[in-house]
Amino acid sequence: MTLSLLVQSRSNTVAGNHFSYDVASGSVRPSGQTPTIILVASGNNNYIATNNTASAITVHTVVLDASTSGSKVLDSGDSNQVVRYASNYAFRATP
Repeated sequence: MTLSLLVQSRSNTVAGNHFSYDVASGSVRPSGQTPTIILVASGNNNYIATNNTASAITVHTVVLDASTSGSKVLDSGDSNQVVRYASNYAFRATP
């Protein structure tokens, strides 16, 4: 998986960042996968907000792993860009 930022803890804040993802689609590994910018892999009560991503290819701006809980993802991607495997979270798409 191509990844920019990994969160593996609780009560983290990732806010107000600009991520530029400039990788050719042919360079993504494993081939054919959608790159992830922010992966919340574990923990609870993480706050991900007002992040902006610029990319020439399709990316997942935020992925909430199923093991996370209570995370808030606000204004950091649209409903197609933010992948939510967790069952307990708050989400507001970027307007």
